[in-house]
Amino acid sequence: MALELKGMTISLKASVDMTGKKYVPVKVTGEHIFTPCAAAEQAVGFLQTEVKLGEAGQVMIQGITFAKAAAPIAAGVAVAVGANSTVATATVGQKVCGIALDAATAANDIISVLIGKYDAPTA
Repeated sequence: MALELKGMTISLKASVDMTGKKYVPVKVTGEHIFTPCAAAEQAVGFLQTEVKLGEAGQVMIQGITFAKAAAPIAAGVAVAVGANSTVATATVGQKVCGIALDAATAANDIISVLIGKYDAPTA
């Protein structure tokens, strides 16, 4: 069962409409501005609030967040940003955004992710 432990958040303004896009990995694209990450990009954190273009949203940069899995994921593995604002099992050389605390058995499962910038898998 996925759990969330609210940690440290920062307030950033949305560069696009984020209605319906809670718990997605985001990156900083300007002064106090964020946008959703594309696959394999480095996330600064995970959006915690749905916001419209130009509104400030809370981005968790430390803690345990919910995230949507791109595909099955084993608990305890490093995860990276996947397609469509999801997380996926990190592969060699990818920028890791956290550790999966739950297993995902299928795409779109909601899991808990311990946010962090960890070493990428090497093999």
